[in-house]
Amino acid sequence: MPKTAASASSLSWIQGMRPPREGEAHALSWQELLFRRLTGRWEGIPSGENTLHAEAILGFPQRMTYFFIGRCVPSFGSNAIASHPDRNAWPVRALSTPFDTGALAKGGKIAVEPELKAATCKAYVSNHTYVNEGYIDPMTTWLNTAFKSPTDYPDGRKPRHHAVSGIRLDQCAGDDRVWTWEGRLPTTDYPESPLPVRRVFFSSGSRQPYMDWVRATNLATMSERTMHMRQVYAYSDEVDDAALGMLDFLRGELAP
Repeated sequence: MPKTAASASSLSWIQGMRPPREGEAHALSWQELLFRRLTGRWEGIPSGENTLHAEAILGFPQRMTYFFIGRCVPSFGSNAIASHPDRNAWPVRALSTPFDTGALAKGGKIAVEPELKAATCKAYVSNHTYVNEGYIDPMTTWLNTAFKSPTDYPDGRKPRHHAVSGIRLDQCAGDDRVWTWEGRLPTTDYPESPLPVRRVFFSSGSRQPYMDWVRATNLATMSERTMHMRQVYAYSDEVDDAALGMLDFLRGELAP
């Protein structure tokens, strides 16, 4: 491990949105989805069919809300959120794994030796799940041994080896999510976001439409709307591409 090692404790948990494709229909407007994510009103965010199917296979007792730990998917060009857990006061039971649990449940994406059977996926995920800050030490070790530089991780460069010894990267058919660390929290309505928001990046021209939506929504009182807008102005930036803005931010978190 390098003398000045990067630590996973500095890494934010990331969510984001890609620009809508022509003709797509969504249950929520992008403004409402972003508002619910930022304010912890997660119960009203619907889960996709594939996500619900994967959670059923893996035996999750309730719906979960998902994050990429320390990485931003390049397609998140509309907006991206960096949240940072309070290491001294985890508000809920936060879980993490060194791979995309949905890809494992789907099958054919993550190559495991010995080969997993559908019936053993649940136990495999459970055996590789960390609670609260439990992921920090193993992820830190991996970041500093699997890459030439730890910043290769947010850059999306393939690691030398997986964080799980039984996963064969050379045989995986999935994308970067097979080695990206996943964070997840129970999907419910919280008094405020259980993970304090550190930074939000909006794509050019989208922050003001969001603020206009907040002013008009009936999902919050006038005082709540005013406070929320102040907070968003304080921790957000508008950039050409939200994913690229977040990538620079994540590189900075790992810089020595």
